[in-house]
Amino acid sequence: MPVDIIPSNRYARRHLDTPTPVGRRWASTNGVAEYLGVAARTVKNMIADGRLPSYRLGRLVRIDLAEVDAALEASRK
Repeated sequence: MPVDIIPSNRYARRHLDTPTPVGRRWASTNGVAEYLGVAARTVKNMIADGRLPSYRLGRLVRIDLAEVDAALEASRK
């Protein structure tokens, strides 16, 4: 299920055409929550616990969806 990544500020909207490294799909905490079918607070708790890696860009928090998938696979084993 694809997640639409909608930038929340003007700076990010201006840089939508900036290429990202191949294989990187970035999402916000709300986007990851929708992707996983959980509450945004659950995603924030997973980040705080270290179960989910995240990247802070100023005030923005972004999560690589490939790392979300890898974390889920690791937790299943």
